[in-house]
Amino acid sequence: MRSLRRVRVFFYGQRVGTLQEIDPGRTQFTYDPAWLERSDAVPISQTLPLRPEPHVSKGLHPFFENLLPEGWLLELSTKKLRIPKGDVFGLLLATCRDCIGAVELLKLYRLLLFDWWSGNGDMHLKNFSLLTGKDGRHRLSPAYDLVCTDLYPGLDPSLALPICGKKSRLDARTWLRLAHYMKIPDKAAIRVLKAVPPLLMKAGDLVDRSWLPDEMKTTYKEGLGRRFRILDTVA
Repeated sequence: MRSLRRVRVFFYGQRVGTLQEIDPGRTQFTYDPAWLERSDAVPISQTLPLRPEPHVSKGLHPFFENLLPEGWLLELSTKKLRIPKGDVFGLLLATCRDCIGAVELLKLYRLLLFDWWSGNGDMHLKNFSLLTGKDGRHRLSPAYDLVCTDLYPGLDPSLALPICGKKSRLDARTWLRLAHYMKIPDKAAIRVLKAVPPLLMKAGDLVDRSWLPDEMKTTYKEGLGRRFRILDTVA
């Protein structure tokens, strides 16, 4: 039988309490006395008010459950980390050491966006990996297997990995919906999207200076132009 697990919970760098399994299927969160004694102490969630008594929940408390990855990101995490989907506490320990890795999520968002605007329709879950550092934290690996499949006639132009259920005809609203789904703030997502059109112009210049045949250059730049017109509308 697996031993019951526990983890310290930090809030903006300050230790605030402990989350632990108390029996299979139940967890409890308890605020640290030192946190409760602080004059500036605040609850980590309105559903977990400040009090010395433990907050007991069947399964994970909603606050902690909402930190877990969902959908295709859940598939990626459980596959790469080899954690059963039913082991939500184990998934929390593995993926939420850094507040669900907000920086890593933003990196993943940028990488997905790059795959789309660069014409890489061959992105699969296996093209996204997690690396475990010496500190035990899981981080997105450097990008790899980045190709422009737009250049190969006869290949399906749609994406191999759906974005918000869509493999084609993506627009700015699709990417904003994805950011919302990934819990990326709207302002951060818009900032990322607005940074792409200037990159597309630079990419077009690089294509012009490349050794690609003229026909491929035209195909490549047409794709960049379509994505430029889509993202140039982001306010």
